[in-house]
Amino acid sequence: MAAFSTAESSLRDQTEACETRPESLSRLAAVLHNLGMVHQTQGLDAAAIDCLTEALELQAQAVKLEPFHQGYRTQLQDHRELLDQALGRFKHSRLLESQAIRLDAKSFAVATGDQGLGNE
Repeated sequence: MAAFSTAESSLRDQTEACETRPESLSRLAAVLHNLGMVHQTQGLDAAAIDCLTEALELQAQAVKLEPFHQGYRTQLQDHRELLDQALGRFKHSRLLESQAIRLDAKSFAVATGDQGLGNE
C-alpha cells in the first residue's frame, strides 16, 4: 500500500502541474483505482469508495480532453464497474449491520422483559 501512496503523491504533483494532460489524469486515476482495490481487500469500504470516485472523476476528465482515446474510455468503464461493486458491498454490509442491531435490540428486550407490551 505504501508504494501506491507514494505513486499517488507523485502523480498528484505532476497532475497539478499539467492539469490539461489527459495522460497524467489517467495515470493518477489508475493509481487511485489500485489503491481503492487495496482498501477493499482490507475491508475499508469508505476509503475504497473515495478512491474509486476520484479515479472515476479524473478519468472522465481525461476522456473529455480526448474523447476518441479508446484506452481512456475503457479505463473509465473499469473504474465505474469497480465503484459500483464497492458501493454494492458497502450497502449490503450496512444492511447486515442494521439487521444485527435490530436483532440485538430484540434480544435485549426479551432478556430484560421489555417486549414493548406497554407494561408501564
